[in-house]
Amino acid sequence: MRIAIVLLFAVSLSVAAPVPKEVKKSDAELLEGQWEVVMQDRGDGPKAPTGDVAKYLWVFKEGKLHVGKAGDEGPPRVLKLDPTASPKELDFGWGEAAMNPAIYKIDEDTLTICHGWHGQKRPTEFKGEGDGKRDCYVLKRVTNEKKAK
Repeated sequence: MRIAIVLLFAVSLSVAAPVPKEVKKSDAELLEGQWEVVMQDRGDGPKAPTGDVAKYLWVFKEGKLHVGKAGDEGPPRVLKLDPTASPKELDFGWGEAAMNPAIYKIDEDTLTICHGWHGQKRPTEFKGEGDGKRDCYVLKRVTNEKKAK
């Protein structure tokens, strides 16, 4: 009888133990790390990045954005996120007087950012616009495996 009670108690403990829920990361946490530009659209349609753009890494670290070449991530820029907006909003720049209004979307290890330059209106679609009015980029997360190469 005692064995049956002990077994019943042990079974009830294993059934009653709560299963930990997966904690959803914030967009700020999802952005953390290094990203490389794999596609750009400056108003002439999406294409592989060229020139310095092809060498730049976008690094999201400690609530700041750094844009620079591998080995020199560049100085920190102010970064503001509004993941509640639709589309999601991201502003980055050197301070309130020089912020670039942007929109973004993140899907696992792919980040799409479309931004205007300071003093311009925030883009409403993920499409470049010529004459330096709006640039759009598709970035891929740089993985540890890729960093080692």
